[in-house]
Amino acid sequence: MGQDETTAGPRRGRIVMLVDNRVEGDSRVQKIARSAAEAGWDVTLLGRSPDEVERRWQLGVAEVRLLPMPNPLDRRRHEFRRSWLRWPLAYRPGGIAEHRAQWVRARQADLTVRAALLEQRARAGELDPGRLRRASRGLRLRATVARLVGRWVWLRTKMLNRVRSGRKFRNPWDRAYTLFWQVVQGDRAWRRLEPGLWDYELAYGPEIDRLRPDLIHAHDFRMLGVGARAKIRAAGQGRRVALVWDAHEFLPGIKPWRDHARWLPAHRAHEREYAPHADAVLTVSDDLAELLRREHRLPRRRPYCSTPPRRSTARSTTRRRRRSAPSAASTPTCRCWSTAARPHRSAAWTRSSTLCPDCPGCTSRWWSTPRCGTSSSSLPGPPGPGWPTGCTSCRTCRTGRSCRSCPARTSG
Repeated sequence: MGQDETTAGPRRGRIVMLVDNRVEGDSRVQKIARSAAEAGWDVTLLGRSPDEVERRWQLGVAEVRLLPMPNPLDRRRHEFRRSWLRWPLAYRPGGIAEHRAQWVRARQADLTVRAALLEQRARAGELDPGRLRRASRGLRLRATVARLVGRWVWLRTKMLNRVRSGRKFRNPWDRAYTLFWQVVQGDRAWRRLEPGLWDYELAYGPEIDRLRPDLIHAHDFRMLGVGARAKIRAAGQGRRVALVWDAHEFLPGIKPWRDHARWLPAHRAHEREYAPHADAVLTVSDDLAELLRREHRLPRRRPYCSTPPRRSTARSTTRRRRRSAPSAASTPTCRCWSTAARPHRSAAWTRSSTLCPDCPGCTSRWWSTPRCGTSSSSLPGPPGPGWPTGCTSCRTCRTGRSCRSCPARTSG
């Protein structure tokens, strides 16, 4: 692949970027990697492979590598044990219940086809009455046995589901366990509460050490710990490595990605432990930068890199384009920005023509993130009255109160 003038000269140093996804759908990560590579840096972007095969490709001049990441620590030890006292008939964990249920369905499907074939042969007169009665009796007996086996498998699978439901870390005992380790170990408690974070270290850490970067750019909260530990190991070898933490989310305000009570406290403790190791903090908005400054007691406001174009920049670009094309001066110009709107980002969909001043007839969909951190799953029904569309321009709703009490809120 050829290089242009910006990349043909000597390299400025090596940057290793870390991200917890397949890179393909993350436009923010891709743009930062390409920009750094075009500015003269030797950029290697490490992501997570969807399978056990390492993948490589080029993103402009930057190299992208997806590393396989086994995650055996993501499951706790008790998830492999059976509950002999409360549910003695439950299948042992590991997939045997799903295998047996599928086998029963396959057996019943086979008996249905055999019954249809027997009926077809009977209509064609290929079987005498005595042989037809014996075959029909045999099929009815096998169907009865299949139904009984199906009920037995259903019973044992139901017991296994009850065991799994009781092991989601939501009962008083699990909350007491979480509180105990938080009191005893403080921010180090994530090692007990979410040991699966070590899987990222074991997959990414050796490759970072081999690349010997000058700067590590860690995207989001899981990669923060991986980058900080690599920086600490490099300092132990006498090398100085700068760490940039790119915070995509405000962790205390998101919906947990796993259905148990330990996920959020563990990840918050993990973030608090390694946030002080960051030499610079980069985030997506000015408000999120202020929230991070308060959460981690950062010494001063850090710069942020906005993923969508800023409004002032978009307006000036629109005016320049209209001046360059006088014949289209009366044509409305619509500025569009596409991104993933997910519930854990508190992303609320709105449909409003007033949000697009250059195109009064525009019916495009826009999304806004409430600054108060209200989850879109708690909002009333589908997009419509009651949705916090006014939070896009609200400058006072920064105290964590509900959007419903925000004086600057407007309904869609």
